[in-house]
Amino acid sequence: MMNAPFPMPQADQSAILNALAALFQPDDVIEIRSFTKGRKRTDAGYFDGEHRRQLAEHAMRLNSGGAAVYVTLNPIDPQLLARYCNRIELGAAATTTDAQITRRRWLLLDFDPARPTDTSATDAQLEASKTVARACYQSLKAAGWPDPLAAESGNGFHLVYPLDLPNDSESRDLVKGVLVGLAARFDTDQVEVDQSVFNAGRITKLYGTVATKGDHTPLAPWRLSQLVATPERREVVTVDQLRAWLPAKSVAQPASYQPGNGRTGAFGLGNFLGRLGIEFEQDAHEGSERYKLAHCPFNPEHGKGEAAIFRKTGGALGFKCQHNSCADKSWADVRALVDRPREQRQGPSVDFSGVLATANATLSWPDPHPLAAKVEPEPYPLDALPLPIRAAVEEVVGFVKAPVPMVASSALAALSLAAQAHADVRRDEILSAPVGLFILTIADSGERKSQADKMFTKPILDYQDAQAEIAKPLIKDYRAALSAWEAEREGILSSIRAAAKAGKPVDKLRGDLAERERDKPEPPRVPKLIREDATPEGLAKKLQMDWPSAGVVSNEAGIVFGAHGMSKESAMRNLALLNKLWDGGRYQSDRSDEERSRDVRGARLTMGLMIQESTLRAFFDATKGLARGTGFLARFLVAWPESTMGTRFYTPPVSGSPALSEFNRRITALLNKPVPIDDDGILTPPMLPLTSEAKAAWVSYHDAIESELASGGELYDVRDVASKSADSAARLAALFQMFEGAGGAIGIAAFESASLIAAWHLHESRRFFGEIALPAELADASRLDTWLIEYCRRERTHLVPTREAQRLGPIRDKENLAGALRELEELDRVRVAQEGRRKTIKVNPALVGAMR
Repeated sequence: MMNAPFPMPQADQSAILNALAALFQPDDVIEIRSFTKGRKRTDAGYFDGEHRRQLAEHAMRLNSGGAAVYVTLNPIDPQLLARYCNRIELGAAATTTDAQITRRRWLLLDFDPARPTDTSATDAQLEASKTVARACYQSLKAAGWPDPLAAESGNGFHLVYPLDLPNDSESRDLVKGVLVGLAARFDTDQVEVDQSVFNAGRITKLYGTVATKGDHTPLAPWRLSQLVATPERREVVTVDQLRAWLPAKSVAQPASYQPGNGRTGAFGLGNFLGRLGIEFEQDAHEGSERYKLAHCPFNPEHGKGEAAIFRKTGGALGFKCQHNSCADKSWADVRALVDRPREQRQGPSVDFSGVLATANATLSWPDPHPLAAKVEPEPYPLDALPLPIRAAVEEVVGFVKAPVPMVASSALAALSLAAQAHADVRRDEILSAPVGLFILTIADSGERKSQADKMFTKPILDYQDAQAEIAKPLIKDYRAALSAWEAEREGILSSIRAAAKAGKPVDKLRGDLAERERDKPEPPRVPKLIREDATPEGLAKKLQMDWPSAGVVSNEAGIVFGAHGMSKESAMRNLALLNKLWDGGRYQSDRSDEERSRDVRGARLTMGLMIQESTLRAFFDATKGLARGTGFLARFLVAWPESTMGTRFYTPPVSGSPALSEFNRRITALLNKPVPIDDDGILTPPMLPLTSEAKAAWVSYHDAIESELASGGELYDVRDVASKSADSAARLAALFQMFEGAGGAIGIAAFESASLIAAWHLHESRRFFGEIALPAELADASRLDTWLIEYCRRERTHLVPTREAQRLGPIRDKENLAGALRELEELDRVRVAQEGRRKTIKVNPALVGAMR
């Protein structure tokens, strides 16, 4: 600390006590934590309500030596008092973790001015932070938020809003999303809303102490942190008020996200870090996930940023501390601190023969980690649907008792099919697309999708029937005209044959035949929108020859996915066709058989499918990765709802089904609009643009997703799907605008609703691709794991010779086999033992079960 020629601020005991009274209940246990200037050390202590004055005295003493002093913001487990009871532990080895917070009581908004690292703020920078905080406060006040505690932190400004939320993953993600949303709204070049303060165990400046960043200079002086407003705590910010500030991106994140959960097949790193008990910050570094620890697990004097755990894209874990004394420490050493060394986790060698040996062996093994990280489902955002759609969905769910996402998907498929011929959506000057949706629901047979489809597609079927009735006289006229044309054509052909036989010229007759061919009657185009059992090739023919708008709506998508048209030989061609139809592009297929040659232009397609998981797995196998590699499945809005079977107790339908009737009335109105179709049967729908507000929201949604697509990002493993989410959101917005009957450009309300729906489906895709379609780097491990378990159960053993696995198993390449085994070893699913030159794979008995 330098000698200052101007007054040095001092901690204020009364201000500290006032801050403690404002932030905490009288009987709360509080952790105080300090970081000494120039020393990589954390000091900490825990104090109960009867020792608040002693806490303040310790804080003043620590602060007078130049240490920055903090307290936990939310209430903590009172048992932690026994850790350092009403005292300060120098070089504290353990501090409060997120899991030790009992409830979320406060939301901290920290307005931090930009400045060089390790310096205090200038007066101008401090004033800038107050200006941004004031603007944020006014906006939140207008939105009905209660008054916050307000504080000068010494280098910025704090607004501390009252909450009452459980300490769980949903609350964490909600708070995290709110900070992202507020930052997007209020960040400036000079001041940022700190987005890192979302975790429950967050510490904050102990108001009444001095902020001691850098040296105390006239330009960047130390200042006393202090509360400047302490309104009485009467109300809290509600969940709905918080959700109003969520950006689209945060909806796409699973509520259950923990570090490591977002990457399929990974070691349970989030759980491990919780057990390690060291705070961390997560970011990406050179293609890896990096977890920067608050201090080194082997030496707490190695402070923040000097030690980190890494996870590479393939799942391999590593550890690095910058100090030479820790140069020999690896990930295995870090894990050993918590889970014991590998050899102790493995236990002694045992004979795996017999039931008793199996039981003993099981006891010596840790529980195996799952190959696929479990991503919990989020509730379907029903409130995001336009009110008439939401009311219809709720009415149908109340009677049918099918899962909400399945029913909502049926409604959206019906809307897509009815509206897709009438408009396209324009996102930018050169970015436009159809509004048709591809929707895929993964569920077992018997979930009542067909019943939901029937209720929502009734107006479409009625429309088809009415159009077929209207077309009957036209069809009769066409058939009569075709018969006459065929007779005339046959007469000309007979004359040509006779003239040729007699050696007479046939030039005039050939001209007559050519003229006849040009005059061939065209069949009337009769709208038939719903196609349940068409192969992709058959669908192309119907779109080209019959009607250019169709929907494949089926509760047994195996008809589509398992059809002959999806055999290995023709998969690439047919997937390309379906992709083109989603894109609204032209599809040309030159076949030697003229009847099978296709030129599909200006057609529109909706797909609303349900498929069983087993059928989908078979489809993946049959197409050898093409389904994802070609982007086919990336175009689908995926839903994987939990079954409602066993809870579907009968209740009668609402009399008259008023909400469903209103939905069907609007669908009928869309269907009855004139279809923009030219003489060649090609659709020419007008463009629906976005308003400037909606365009800005679309750009924000697009960029928020794009930022997570790089290696280490939240959406890296589903980047193919995520890259199309903004397109799907625009399509949904156009459909909502059309359904509501609003003319002109697509408004902000329609897009915000659509983005919530699209983001939910993106989260479902993460679940789907995470638990069914493993990424490439874990595919070998998954296939080997399945083979090993089947082999052991069939042979009634837990031992597999490595040579046998390489000879008979799914992975013949030696290096790939070794990599897959390393992955399975890290997940405690197998062990590889070597005796002399012989290697044996030992399979965790918990995966195989008792031998009979």
